[in-house]
Order: sequence, then structure tokens, then C-alpha cells
Amino acid sequence: MALFTLNCRNLNRYYKYTLYASFFLFINNICFGLNYNNILKEINIKNIFTSGEEPKGFRQFYIRQIFCYLATIIFSFLFYKIENYKKREAFINSKNENEEHNNEKQNSQIELIHQQSVSIYYSNTFFLKLLLIIILWVLLDLVIEKFRNILKHLDFWMLELIFLSIFSKTILNINIYSHQIVAMILTVFPLLLKIATIILSFFEDTKKIKDTNLEIPYVEHSWLIPSGIIIYSCLILLKAYINTKIKWYMDIKYVSSHKLLFLYGIIGTLLYLVICTISTFNECELIQKYS
Repeated sequence: MALFTLNCRNLNRYYKYTLYASFFLFINNICFGLNYNNILKEINIKNIFTSGEEPKGFRQFYIRQIFCYLATIIFSFLFYKIENYKKREAFINSKNENEEHNNEKQNSQIELIHQQSVSIYYSNTFFLKLLLIIILWVLLDLVIEKFRNILKHLDFWMLELIFLSIFSKTILNINIYSHQIVAMILTVFPLLLKIATIILSFFEDTKKIKDTNLEIPYVEHSWLIPSGIIIYSCLILLKAYINTKIKWYMDIKYVSSHKLLFLYGIIGTLLYLVICTISTFNECELIQKYS
């Protein structure tokens, strides 16, 4: 019976962020709605309690992102304070235990030396490199989001697992085990399904596609397929590198994950504030989609 008992004592403490990500993604979908390719009727918490057409500002992507990044700042700051409080309490308790231990061994000629501070010094160059990684992180999220909206079906997301494994081996020196190799091999199946989706798009009725608000530009311009795949592969390669470097900062350089999220929230908020400010004072041209 003991063989079937799960032991969670040795789990990495960062695994909790997997649960956090799933929870906040669920909250995001409830608040803002989820509608794949905008072809279905969207249901969110606002539509449940109110009727009629919602104001455009509520659905505005950039305004929504500002609130999301502000929430990231607030929660990361709260978690950072909680983490510091726990470290301070642990340090005080450890100091008291050392003092009691020294009082018991006053006659001992061996002097124990311990570190009085848990702070680590980081140079300006180190901080600038970290800041550059986070800026690329925010910009890349925006570019990938827009790419998926414009060139649908060309987002070969399954390649990210392969790139992550390669960077984890080269940068973090993490061994790739058999079950991870099997997972990479299994990515062939969604890859084939993605290719099948692209092929089937050419056999869809053009009028039906327009009626469902599903824009597939590569059907009329086939040259977008190789270009889009190459561009997205480069984007996902850069994303895998950034994620690996973030893990490197946490595991090797002991940068708190809450500090990283706090900087991520600040940079994201500033970026979208600039975008919203520019778009407010610069009117966009009206483009007629279909005649």
C-alpha cells in the first residue's frame, strides 16, 4: 500500500507557480471572456449579469493588458513582502538559536562564524542585463499575441518544448531524461494536426469563412505560410531562451521570482500606457475589409 502513496516533500517550491498560472488564467477568461478566433459567441462574467452591447473600452485589448500588469505588480509586491517577512522571522529564530548555543559553550575555544546578512550584491551591469531580458519578455508576449491573431494556424507552439529542452541542457546544464525525449517525440502528432489544419483551410468556402469572421490571409497569399512559420519559429525560439534565462536568474543568481514579476508588471504597464497614449492622439485610418 505504501508503494502507491505520493510523496510531495521533495517537490520544487517553484512548482506552485504552475497552479498560480492556471488559477489566474481561469480568472482572466472569466473576466474578459475566451473566444477562439472570434467565431463563437463570447460568454464572460459581464455578459452573465448584464444585457446589451458592452462598451468598446471594456473589450479594448491594450486597456485590458494595463489592468493585468497592474494586478501583477500588486500581487508580486504582496508576495514579496510575505517572503521577506518569513525570511526575517527565520533569520531571527536562527540568530536566537546561535546565541543560546554560544552561551552553552562559553568555554569553547572554537569561534563559529556565520553570515549575518542574506543580501546579495548585484552590479549595475547585472541589473541592466536582467532589465533587458524582462523588456524582451514583455515585447515578445505582445508580438506573439498579435501574430496568432493575424496568421492563424501558423503558430507551431509545440516547437517550444524542443527549444526549451535544448536551452535547459546548454544554459542550465540540466539532463534530458527518457520521459522528456518521449514528450518531444509526441509533439509530432499536434504538429501533423497543425499541418492538416493549414491544408484543409484551402478547401474551405471563402464566403463561409467571411461569414464566420475567420480571416485566413495565407489562403489568398500562400507565400505567407513559409514566411509565417519561419517568423513564428524565431519568436518561439527567443521565448524559450528568455524563459530559460529567467530560470537561470532564479536558480543560479538567486533573484526572487517576486522581484522578476514586479519588474515584469512595471515594464508591461509602462509599455501599454505608452501605446494607449499614442493611439489616443493619433487617429488610425479606416480600412474596408470586404466589399
